[in-house]
Amino acid sequence: MKKKTIAIAIASTVVSGTLITLPNVFANDMTSINQESQVMDEALESIRIQTFNYLSADELVNYDDVYKVPMENIKSITNNGGQYASSKITLAIDGDKSTHWETGKPNTDTFKNHFIVEFEEIEMINRLVYTVRQSGATGKGFPLQFEIYTSLTEDGDDFTLVGSAQTAQNNNAIEIKFQPTEFKRLKFVFVEAHNSWASAAELAFYSEDVLSDVINNVFVDGTHTQLAEEYQSLEKINEIEQLLVGHPLKDRYQKVIENARAIYENPDVFKNDLMITASQRGDASVEAREHQIPRTSYSLDSFGRYITPGETIEVYVDADEDGIYPKLVMGQIADDKNGWIRTYDLKPGYNQITAQEFDEMSPAILYVYNPALESQQAYAPIVRLVGGTDFPIYRHGETTPEEYEAALLAYMEKVSFDDEDFANGVRDDVYYNVTELVSENNTISTTAAGAIAAINEMNKTGYSVYDTMEQKEYVWQEVQRISGFDDEDENPSHHIFNQKFTTRVFTKGAFGWSASGYVGFNGGNTERRDTSHFKQIVLPFAPNLGWGYYHEWGHSINNSTIEHLEVTNNIYSAILHKHFGDGDRADWNYIYKRFSNEEISHGYFTYLAILLQLEYYYEDAYANASRIARENPDGVLNGLSSSLERLVVAYSIANGVDLTDFFEDWNYVSATDVMKEKVAH
Repeated sequence: MKKKTIAIAIASTVVSGTLITLPNVFANDMTSINQESQVMDEALESIRIQTFNYLSADELVNYDDVYKVPMENIKSITNNGGQYASSKITLAIDGDKSTHWETGKPNTDTFKNHFIVEFEEIEMINRLVYTVRQSGATGKGFPLQFEIYTSLTEDGDDFTLVGSAQTAQNNNAIEIKFQPTEFKRLKFVFVEAHNSWASAAELAFYSEDVLSDVINNVFVDGTHTQLAEEYQSLEKINEIEQLLVGHPLKDRYQKVIENARAIYENPDVFKNDLMITASQRGDASVEAREHQIPRTSYSLDSFGRYITPGETIEVYVDADEDGIYPKLVMGQIADDKNGWIRTYDLKPGYNQITAQEFDEMSPAILYVYNPALESQQAYAPIVRLVGGTDFPIYRHGETTPEEYEAALLAYMEKVSFDDEDFANGVRDDVYYNVTELVSENNTISTTAAGAIAAINEMNKTGYSVYDTMEQKEYVWQEVQRISGFDDEDENPSHHIFNQKFTTRVFTKGAFGWSASGYVGFNGGNTERRDTSHFKQIVLPFAPNLGWGYYHEWGHSINNSTIEHLEVTNNIYSAILHKHFGDGDRADWNYIYKRFSNEEISHGYFTYLAILLQLEYYYEDAYANASRIARENPDGVLNGLSSSLERLVVAYSIANGVDLTDFFEDWNYVSATDVMKEKVAH
């Protein structure tokens, strides 16, 4: 087999018989040696890719000072495809992620975009950090398949392959890691680019940081609860600590050493810490787009703990390093400040996160959000949390109603009704007024006082929180059916929209609202926060109690292509309201006036009555129309001027009858020739 030679400069030291390779920055008192390394083609082509999000802004500055090739060491950057408009190639190395380079020529079977970076001197590099364009068409030009070449000369076509790889679309920065290699020129070929137009917001080049790799191998996995066999000695741990001197991530790695010592002294010290396995339901925004969902919902896995403003927590993550990483979410309820949600990127291993101060946020519930499907990760991430304060949480199917009520009553003895009590750090003498009810597909976030008020009411009627969450699960399933979703369908766009319903109660806002990622309700602002929706959200559905819930989730999940705002979402409300013992609220009396030759003017509930006629006459009329909207067979919905026109055409095709005259007769929408032609064909 043909072999290739690459000159590799390393600094090394032997620690208890183990060779640990260190970057040159630590080689002041060590001997630097040059050696020729024979590397087979297969090794050269081995590339590892991961999201580059594991450093804070301050850490990145210090880290770049040591490992990043400085901008002044880059002599030039050129490309072979020109530029689109003003998006020139030098914008890829201007240090500004808000700008980007875009080629002026797309990839074809005979042309592949590439760029070439020439350095002032030969550089030893083993990582390229690529940031996808962030403005405009985010993600356009991402290298789905690429090759990296090296040349030790200033010109000529004498490039040698370093490695090649394929990867999934990623809208963040990615770290492309390969064997430490010398470069005078680096050539990057876009074998396949997203949308065929190669692009980049920013490029950065780094030398090898082997110490970080060593640190990452101290534990069996990223939860840092068990030492790897190689490091189950105090001598080993001490030797690694000595190597931290001068490293830009010393403070971060010092915590790793502390954990290692603690485990050495007591192997079970962390094994009872709170850990959850993240669900794998995909990226909420991507799933919504693929299912034509207008507002989506976040699938949040609750720790059953809240964080106090200014509090610092530790989060340890065991995740597929080549997959998508989970995120930590802080979610406020009641008197939220500056928006209810805070999201933090997590990396495998140790993460330290500090909540904002009290003037910026209220106490918040801690969650894991994993924006990945099972196919996008080798295994589901496991996340260990150190910090925060436990609150009562009902986990449907695990907690009994009696256990939940007892936990709430004990918790309420120390609940504070004054948020100012949490302005100056963690308190162990008072608790924040919060609780949650969680089932397979639902997360309900409200106050502990509101939940107790609801339970006291349910105790008089024989109901419990078990019944409440059974009903919430029924609603989730029924909403899928009304939308025409079915996991048995061959078309993935018709598969169930598998996001949890996240419902939260606040002290302000409209009666209820559907927003990106959640549904919110106004529970009023009484002292105890135990009335209105703070209580009602915990009660089972009943006649005249539930329409708002169905209505808002209808907003979130009705089909965006054929959406009639405040009308199609009420199809969900009408069907569910009837199921739980009340009418569909359509304005039938007003509709009947038409048969007496009276003129009628439409409101939301007369429009609803028109659609419900179809729902009652044709089986699953709206579900079938939604399926047509998602399929858009032969582009039949293209070229129509409004969602109402698309609604009429979709209903007609789905139910096998021309309904254009029906809708026009009811003065719902004027039937155009284009609409009639599309239905006819």
